Amino acid sequence: MKATLEFVTPDEENEFKMAIKGSDFFCALWDIKNEVRNHDKYDLEAEKCIDRIREIVYDSGVDEIE
Repeated sequence: MKATLEFVTPDEENEFKMAIKGSDFFCALWDIKNEVRNHDKYDLEAEKCIDRIREIVYDSGVDEIE
């Protein structure tokens, strides 16, 4: 399968960033899901879980998209 995506920059800059970072965002969601699971399973402190989720979001670059 072959697909071509075209974006008009700078008008579609955010859409372009989302397209090229899609797998990073998916991995971040996966990590967040596992963090919440660990919180529930092992009764971890909520603050530690939230801090870890913030770290995952920051590392993934999600906050770079407007």
